[in-house]
Amino acid sequence: GAMWFGKIAGDTHQDRLECFYRSQAHLYDGYRSRMLHARVPLMSRLPVEADRKGEVVWIDLGGGTGSNVEYVAPAIAEGWFKRIVVLDLTPSLCEVARERVEKRW
Repeated sequence: GAMWFGKIAGDTHQDRLECFYRSQAHLYDGYRSRMLHARVPLMSRLPVEADRKGEVVWIDLGGGTGSNVEYVAPAIAEGWFKRIVVLDLTPSLCEVARERVEKRW
């Protein structure tokens, strides 16, 4: 469908990314979970020094839909993070991330 055969248009890199992901933003996590097999073990082993509890600021660059935040939910509940920031150039993926956070936190 549109994911593989649609025309990618836009004047900027952000415009082109949005053009590519807009129609699949709500399906993105399903695609990625099948391709990024190391994500779960990687996210469950984020190194954090015990004496930094409550001070950790995590910036997820290219964080897309914010799905990585789900993997650290236990650490959030335990108070490890001072702040979590998910940054992405693609507005449609950021909207999914906003929806995710509003539903859970």
